[in-house]
Amino acid sequence: MSVIGSNVLAGASGAAGGGDPLYVDDVFSTALYTGNASSNTVPSGLDFTEGSWLSWIKLRNGSDSHFLSDSTQKTGVCFDSFASDRTYGKQTQETTGINAVGASSYSIQGSNAQVNGNTKKYVSWNFKAAPGFFDIVGPWTGNGSGSGTTRTFSHNLGSTPALIIFKKTSHTDNWFVFHKDQTSSSYYLMLDQTVGESNAGTSLWSATDTTLTIADDLNLNILNQTSIAYLFASDDAQFGTDGDESIIKCGKFEAVPGTAVNLGFEPQFLLVKTIDSTRGWFLIDNMRGVGATTNSNSEYLFANTAGSDDDNRSIFITPTGFEVATYTSFANNTHIYMAIRRPHKPPTAGTEVYKTVQNNTTLINGTVVDFGFTPDMHIASRTTTGMAHWITARLTGGRYMFTSSASNEGASLSSYNKGQTTVEYTGTAANDSGTYLHHGFKRTPGFMDVVTFSGTGSNLAVNHNLDAIPELILHKNRTSSTNWIVSTTPLYSSGKILNLSSNGGPFGGGTGFMTSTPTASQISLSSSSSTVNASGNNYIQYLFATLPGISKVGSYSGNTGYAVNVNCGFTNGARFIMIKRIDEDVTGDWYVWDSVRGIVSGNDPYLQLNNADNQVTNTDYVDPNIYGFTVTSSAPAALNTSGGTYLFLAIA
Repeated sequence: MSVIGSNVLAGASGAAGGGDPLYVDDVFSTALYTGNASSNTVPSGLDFTEGSWLSWIKLRNGSDSHFLSDSTQKTGVCFDSFASDRTYGKQTQETTGINAVGASSYSIQGSNAQVNGNTKKYVSWNFKAAPGFFDIVGPWTGNGSGSGTTRTFSHNLGSTPALIIFKKTSHTDNWFVFHKDQTSSSYYLMLDQTVGESNAGTSLWSATDTTLTIADDLNLNILNQTSIAYLFASDDAQFGTDGDESIIKCGKFEAVPGTAVNLGFEPQFLLVKTIDSTRGWFLIDNMRGVGATTNSNSEYLFANTAGSDDDNRSIFITPTGFEVATYTSFANNTHIYMAIRRPHKPPTAGTEVYKTVQNNTTLINGTVVDFGFTPDMHIASRTTTGMAHWITARLTGGRYMFTSSASNEGASLSSYNKGQTTVEYTGTAANDSGTYLHHGFKRTPGFMDVVTFSGTGSNLAVNHNLDAIPELILHKNRTSSTNWIVSTTPLYSSGKILNLSSNGGPFGGGTGFMTSTPTASQISLSSSSSTVNASGNNYIQYLFATLPGISKVGSYSGNTGYAVNVNCGFTNGARFIMIKRIDEDVTGDWYVWDSVRGIVSGNDPYLQLNNADNQVTNTDYVDPNIYGFTVTSSAPAALNTSGGTYLFLAIA
């Protein structure tokens, strides 16, 4: 047996194995960056200073080769690369590429448009070796003696490889791919070609959880030529808090329109290839934009071409996997896939999942708002003069609606697929001079989730990944002009709901919205009006829950003439507060405060989500409280009066 070194993530045994819990966030990321033709930093979020890793870079807004670089190819000051279009093989001492790696980013040097052209847009898919996820075998120098002979390597994947990508690094040659669900082990695919699977007529590979055996028949072990193999696992449940979750799955599906593929998780990355017909290798990820309803586009690249980003409606994601659209170009062919789970690492501080940014620059093309994390939900307001509040989601490609209006979804206000931790505006808003306030929220278990779905017109169970019973639900029809629906725990038993764009109290009842109390994985919708679940209409839900030390959804009772201390279980007070009076037949606006504008022992500026009024700066209705916040004795009845009940969302 030929033993090839293979370094995996140290301590990567998962909670069940006695080590620290390992999450997909620790071993995979999609990073987006803009080239500068000089020295640049790619925010991978992964530690490449130890263990094996792979970075796969592609120019998005132009045509150029894929650039793959990994931890095994170090020569001098640069890492080597090889292109998917086979224009060259290994590059030794190349002056363009990755020249240093760090604990959460790596640096790119040079001006080559392939990786760092000035102002050009790039995507980088980053993989860190870990048992149950990914490993690298090689590079090895071939010692093949011809057809019919084999060579065996050891690996540290810890499970039987489900997808294997081979590349000869010393010579120009095809990228060979083996997948566990191909017709048999004698069949192969080529990553740089559109053709379906081919039959070599003899078994080409076999594997166990510790070894990989390859045949010489495709020149994968040709004498004195070097090659490398990337190994990917499937459904190996050793990740997450309890070490019982899988983060990668490889499989096969028949692309019959409407077919749903249940992965058991929501994917952030998909590699899809037709095996019985000629079609490219689709690369889809949720940073560039993944379609989240049956008629929404997914941004895709082809692994087999040098082409730029395009969009396609063949596949859209679901909270449990992905689905083939009803008008797909994939229709009735067999496909193999690799899917990687969406980030789901629990936060340790509120700053990891929520941030307020105040921007004093006029809103024009190129205005960038940096939250320090990838935002999934964004509320933007102008504070200096009145304007409706925009609410956008990354799942919808930044298309916006107004919190104070029943209007349907408008064109993209901001493009979340332009930057890893930023919202980068791509258009100029009307009347755009002034100061803007931006609230950025990140999806994370127990705190917040975003769900998009298409209505059916009949009772519908909507899956979600909050991993907790939603205590606050914001629901809106994106297709038609209908009111916002807000549902919350104190109102579940009565079936009553609120309207985000109104100061009115609870209304409705019975089964007008949900047919039952929501669970930690589903929300059961009724088949009533277009506001709720009309057939062919697209919807979005923003879900919030109480996550100890991070967020609190709750209610308090007012006390006329006295301050009310609201204990959220925090240790350093609230940075975001939203309050709405929820007594029946009593009005009350949707008030919002944040610590950037000021939650202090004095006047605290507030906005109201249900109207487009200017912010108010000369009132003292809330005060800081280390455990949460205090509603002052001077607050009006809409915030504090005896007999009043008040819904709140607070974030530490």
